[in-house]
Amino acid sequence: MVAEGRVEPGLVESIARGVGASGDDLARLGAGWARVTPSLVLVPALGLRALPAAARVVLGGVLAMILIPAMPAPQGPAGAPLELLTEAARGLPVAATAAALLWAASQAGGLIDDLRRERGAAALPVVESGAPATGALFSMLASIAFLETGGPARLTRALAQAPPPTAAAAVEVAAHLVAGIELALALAAPLVVVSLVTELGGALVARAATPAWIDALLAPARSLAVLCALALVLERIAELLVVLGARA
Repeated sequence: MVAEGRVEPGLVESIARGVGASGDDLARLGAGWARVTPSLVLVPALGLRALPAAARVVLGGVLAMILIPAMPAPQGPAGAPLELLTEAARGLPVAATAAALLWAASQAGGLIDDLRRERGAAALPVVESGAPATGALFSMLASIAFLETGGPARLTRALAQAPPPTAAAAVEVAAHLVAGIELALALAAPLVVVSLVTELGGALVARAATPAWIDALLAPARSLAVLCALALVLERIAELLVVLGARA
């Protein structure tokens, strides 16, 4: 960039000045960037499609600069590719742990939309593509709670303390993913019960009634029953999502 007869530094030059001219610092910056990348990709609260690629690069650079003091000494040019892969593997369990609870909120909302036979998708850049309306609502509530309660600071601290990748870390990631599925089912459990009761009641009514148009009348009634139940428990679900977002 040129301003008043002088050339202004670009992004790479500015980052290099910020971390110092030392090659070791730049190597640590790259390692930190690799460790942060899984979180930028997996954690919904960090923007997803709402952030353009350039903004994600800048966000990754900022987080990587914070991690520079925690990065190990560089191994030299020969070991750089393996070092970057190792750092990305160290950051993956942290990202999966933080993302599991937030994705669980979205999946719970998607299950509720499935119960009321809603196939529409919310066209929002802050949620994953194809997310249903209730799933998008729950995901946004959990993400807002994550951001408002210091989630990025907790994430950065966990990344700085991330241990080397081991089999135990893989088992821990799997356990968090299973816990996320269980959480999604627990959030949607009251609506599942309501849906089962309405389905059973509708089947009994349809069996007892002779007109054929009764089935067409029962279909929107089931969806309305699930929506009414959601309205009754939405405040409690929102409170739980805030607590979960604060723990992610």
